[in-house]
Amino acid sequence: MAQVATLSARVIELEAKLNAPPKTPDNSSLPPSKGQKPNLPQGRKKRRHSHPGVARALAENPDRVIEARLTACPNCDHALDAADQSEIHAYDHIDLPPIKPIVTRINRHHGVCPCCRKHIGAPPPEGFVPGSPFGPGLCALIIHLHITQAISFERLALLMADSRLPSFSHCPESLGEDGQVGEHIGEFLDQWQQARLRHGGDEFV
Repeated sequence: MAQVATLSARVIELEAKLNAPPKTPDNSSLPPSKGQKPNLPQGRKKRRHSHPGVARALAENPDRVIEARLTACPNCDHALDAADQSEIHAYDHIDLPPIKPIVTRINRHHGVCPCCRKHIGAPPPEGFVPGSPFGPGLCALIIHLHITQAISFERLALLMADSRLPSFSHCPESLGEDGQVGEHIGEFLDQWQQARLRHGGDEFV
């Protein structure tokens, strides 16, 4: 009898579970992603109305223009000229120019004045004072790599001496050989500060 009572209680328990509402995110700890998805209407989806295409405006003054024409038909090999290809599909290809350092040689001429017989010499051109061989653009690149990329000046000296790198491929090898990139940068910044002070600018910080 005890076994029958146990089985009857078990049956009642299972029937209660069957009659209970299903678990949903609203009545249980079931996450929303596990909830039952609403029934989607059957049938074909509505076709979206087409919109006119939007294309990027072409540059008014491109640096160069490439006219891509066929010399012969790819199907029958018939010779073609410009009149046979009047339609044009134009698009712009935008890129940055290669980084190519510009080396400027300064020849300061000296001599003796034929009148007073004193030694004379041309002053350095503005922006090309003797000292650091680094110009503003190269210094900006080195400082950027040193600060933002945490590359040491010693490592930068090795990179500048490596002609395989496009950014420094046109730099004279002597710029990276002496290992004094940091000193050259310091000299340049000192010269820049002096130039700003001569022109009434604020002191470099």
